[in-house]
Amino acid sequence: MLKTVDLKSLCIGVLIMMVAVVFMLLATSNPAPTQWEYKTLLIGGYSDDATLDGLGKNGWEIVGFSYAPGGRNENAYARYVLKRAKVYAKKPRWKFW
Repeated sequence: MLKTVDLKSLCIGVLIMMVAVVFMLLATSNPAPTQWEYKTLLIGGYSDDATLDGLGKNGWEIVGFSYAPGGRNENAYARYVLKRAKVYAKKPRWKFW
């Protein structure tokens, strides 16, 4: 036995689905772009692995590097430019998954 499609029920069902999809898209979107903070680190001589490892564990990434070998009256040094995503005290918006 075939039932006829009720146009009113079909429209209500489509409307409810559209509202659910819009709600899910709004709840899971991230409207703010990622903000970065930067740090410059000068290390005399060659790189200090322990310092760089500690910064890496705290979320810092090296995005730039330069080395000056030093001359007769100057010491050699390495300059690192680091960045990481800014951490806010405010909790992130909830998400479904």
